[in-house]
Amino acid sequence: MESVLTRGRTVDEESRLTNNLLIRLACLTWFCLAQFVTVVDAVAQSLDVEPPIIEHEVVESEIAAERQSFLATVADDDELASVRFLYRFEGETSYTSIDMDRVSYSSTFTVQIPTGLEDSRSIEYYIEARDVSGNRTLRGYNFSPLIRFIEVPQVEVEPSIAEAATKTVERKPLYFVAGALVLGALVGALANSGRSSGPGSNPGPSNCEDGLCDFTVTINQPGRQ
Repeated sequence: MESVLTRGRTVDEESRLTNNLLIRLACLTWFCLAQFVTVVDAVAQSLDVEPPIIEHEVVESEIAAERQSFLATVADDDELASVRFLYRFEGETSYTSIDMDRVSYSSTFTVQIPTGLEDSRSIEYYIEARDVSGNRTLRGYNFSPLIRFIEVPQVEVEPSIAEAATKTVERKPLYFVAGALVLGALVGALANSGRSSGPGSNPGPSNCEDGLCDFTVTINQPGRQ
């Protein structure tokens, strides 16, 4: 009887020890997991995985000038390493890379590309920004670039001597018509003067219908009566 009780107590004690061990093991596992999560979170916060942000408004066309200006706003949650402008003119195959300049301490970057006053070739380009952790952002791509078209203004040319002469010849018929009208008015005035009382004039017969008269006027040479 005593051996049975002793064996029962031993089983209970072993069960109790096993439960305590499991509880301690569970607590230790939870503690280690919590520490692991904390370490991972700290490492994640120390690493920069966010790329820069580029804001750029595309100007579709611009007047040809000695240089073309481009602006972009670039920001990063940590620190920027570089902002590059890559461009080529229409018809070219390779891009030229140039660093964009920061305007004072702002987030605005600018670059000026030399061009010609009579150069109408469009400019194909894209912008690349990198931070110190190596994250990169593109605005436009080398296989699908942004485009700015260049317009050359038309210069008005003064008319040449030949064009001026042509315009003068075209105006002559107007002068002839005006001269004929003046001459007709003078002839009519002389005719009326001769018909009324002027000596040396010999008006012919007249025919009037509806207020319109046809008449012939003969003017004698000076010295003849």
